[in-house]
Amino acid sequence: MNFDSTSNVFEKKLLKISELGKLEGISNKNAKLLIKIIQYLKPKNILEIGTSIGLGTTAIKIANKNSSITTIEGCPEKIKIARALFLENKLNASEIIAGNFSETLLTTVQKKQFDFIYFDSNPTKEATLAFFKIGIQGIHNDSFFIFNSIYKNAEMQAAWSQIKKHPKVRVTIDIFYFGIVFFRKEQAKENFKIRV
Repeated sequence: MNFDSTSNVFEKKLLKISELGKLEGISNKNAKLLIKIIQYLKPKNILEIGTSIGLGTTAIKIANKNSSITTIEGCPEKIKIARALFLENKLNASEIIAGNFSETLLTTVQKKQFDFIYFDSNPTKEATLAFFKIGIQGIHNDSFFIFNSIYKNAEMQAAWSQIKKHPKVRVTIDIFYFGIVFFRKEQAKENFKIRV
């Protein structure tokens, strides 16, 4: 099963990089918000699920230059564009893992724990929940997740609703553009909704 629904976008029709950026990239507003969150929480070991052309990865790296980012992407053409962007912007300690998410994600989280996992891939309920369940295997007490586009469609809203109810989830913050999840066992279970 391949959960990366956009991995064959180049087979369907040729897109300019600017068109792909608009279709899949992070907006300036969301990039600035992501940067602020990362600057505040300062995660060191980061995993991104869904590199696309590397715009989200770049925002994360700008926010914390000392971080180590592992990012997973299924489409070889997008990986080429992302690698060029990382090289151009001198983004060191950024590793791209190529392949089917359902296979590469499990292998990746079994190798090490992550402070932060950014979910920015296929916006479906099935894929989001599958990646969430795998991602939990690679966390520690102070880890946090950010889910992109939790209101993109009914499936993402349903996935977000289920994630909030998961027994390991202690605190969630819904800021419309992103859903943030914390796992600290010492924290009382709470769900917050904030508009920014």
